[in-house]
Amino acid sequence: ALWLIDAMFAVSGMAGLGGPAGQLLTQVPLAKWFVARRGRALAIATTGMAMGTVAAVPLTQWLVESIGWRGTTVVYGCLVAGVVVPVSLLLVRRAPEDLGLHPDGAAGPPARSVLEQPTRRALLTTDADWTVREALRTPALWLLLGALALAGASLTGTLVYRVGFWRDTGMSPGLVGLGTALDPLTVVFSAFAFGLVADRVPIRYLGCAGLVGLAASMLPMVLSAGQPSTIILHNVTWGMAAGGYITLNNLVWPNYFGRRFLGAIRGVVLPVSIAAAGIGTPLYGYLLDAGLEPTRLWMISAAAFLLAAGLVFAARPPRAALPARATALAEPGAVS
Repeated sequence: ALWLIDAMFAVSGMAGLGGPAGQLLTQVPLAKWFVARRGRALAIATTGMAMGTVAAVPLTQWLVESIGWRGTTVVYGCLVAGVVVPVSLLLVRRAPEDLGLHPDGAAGPPARSVLEQPTRRALLTTDADWTVREALRTPALWLLLGALALAGASLTGTLVYRVGFWRDTGMSPGLVGLGTALDPLTVVFSAFAFGLVADRVPIRYLGCAGLVGLAASMLPMVLSAGQPSTIILHNVTWGMAAGGYITLNNLVWPNYFGRRFLGAIRGVVLPVSIAAAGIGTPLYGYLLDAGLEPTRLWMISAAAFLLAAGLVFAARPPRAALPARATALAEPGAVS
């Protein structure tokens, strides 16, 4: 029935609205509550979300087989309304200052002399609070936007069409399922590791490493298409590299532009990333329908990831132009 199609689009639209909002609600408060330990905090949170994704797959399959997809949808809706929403209302607060506290559980704001010690230079990029208008005037923001747009389009296009490519090259459904399961499992560990390292290494270096790794993961798809090892090599490399990309996306904004206006800045840049990701799938489909060989498409993905890595490397942290709002500035040499 026509009304059912309209209802499905409406439900999908509401779910789509919830996805970006969920990113802001989970990542922005963490970045506001932690500064020196921000990488560690986001590593733990990202690992928890990845483990939840891994656990949800067999749980969803069991629910669908037991009570059907309609009942499964109702169960998940009740879990969100009965658990996630109340817990968020009771426990989540925008920033520590709202409760008279300070980031990282400190007894007071960090002294400048402490922040300027050599052992701290690699930990903090800046805590200068850039407004949206000020951030939009920096080359770093536009370079990062370009990098994330390229990577987002390539990510979605590759994720959607790689399974069909494996099946077309003769891979068994069991092998495809095994290889695909290795992806999120590897992300769990890599995201945690990248997050821990992010407290000591400039975030743009980690982002470059992740994007170069994503490009490298496309090599088995090009050089050994049709071999069983292709799926394993691709997914393990992809999962290891994706941790760097996730860490970049979560940490670069607070590390570069501060905490105070982080939600507003993420609210501006996130739609660009989402739009680019939405373009990737139909673009890849059009190229395949036009007769482009899949292996050439994977080469395009690799090139896009490498170009994105170059843009991230070029995106140096902006210089704080407003010392009145800067509370924790790292030495310039520590973030180059």
